[in-house]
Amino acid sequence: MKSISQTTQQMESISKKTSAFFRRYHVGQILRAANACKLKGFSSILVFLVL
Repeated sequence: MKSISQTTQQMESISKKTSAFFRRYHVGQILRAANACKLKGFSSILVFLVL
C-alpha cells in the first residue's frame, strides 16, 4: 500500500491557508460567542484545529 507523503512546504502552505481562513471569517470570535473557549491555556483556535 502506498501512502501520500506531504512535505514540510506543503504542511506550511496548508497551515497558512487555514490560518487565513480563520482570520477572514473571524472563527475565534464565533467560537468565543458560542462559549467554546477557555479562560487560560490554549486558544480556542488551537482547540478547534485539533478537533
